[in-house]
Amino acid sequence: MSDFLPVGFENRMKEFLGEEYGDFENALKSERYRGLRVNPLKKNAEKYPMVSNLEKIPWAENYSY
Repeated sequence: MSDFLPVGFENRMKEFLGEEYGDFENALKSERYRGLRVNPLKKNAEKYPMVSNLEKIPWAENYSY
């Protein structure tokens, strides 16, 4: 995995996570999901151009995309 993570960071994470490091490594290798959270306190937040063509996330409340 050190082909894309600095060796020092990788070593610190191994020490910090212990047995869970494998799960961390697998998560970094899996497909990424990206999201955007719009502040619902902003007036007309849902009308922002960047939000109008996004799909809502079913498990997130408010204006999470």
